[in-house]
Amino acid sequence: MQSLFHKIGGVPGIEKFLDEFYPIMLNDDRVKDYFKDIDLEALKSHQTFFLSYIFGGIPEYTRQSLKDSHSHLKITNEVFDITLDNMLKALQKVNLDTSSTVAAMSILETVRDDLVSR
Repeated sequence: MQSLFHKIGGVPGIEKFLDEFYPIMLNDDRVKDYFKDIDLEALKSHQTFFLSYIFGGIPEYTRQSLKDSHSHLKITNEVFDITLDNMLKALQKVNLDTSSTVAAMSILETVRDDLVSR
């Protein structure tokens, strides 16, 4: 069975997804302030690596933990939900098939506890 990483188109597909995703986030008044003073290209690089991992493209995640790298942001469940909704919009723009989109959203949901501040 083909991994989600391959179904989305590998690294180029993830980069295309992120090229759709970040403009949505940057234009969303509810979350755009999270990206103030952020090097967007560096962020996309980190996100590409992470998504490659969770979508089954690389066997090991070797960078700082999500919890450690996001704790200073004080992400709420509401912000996480908005982000997931914006990710869904971006996945739809890159024409990922429905079952792969559902799989991607399920996988993305699994990182909620690492990103949401308690």
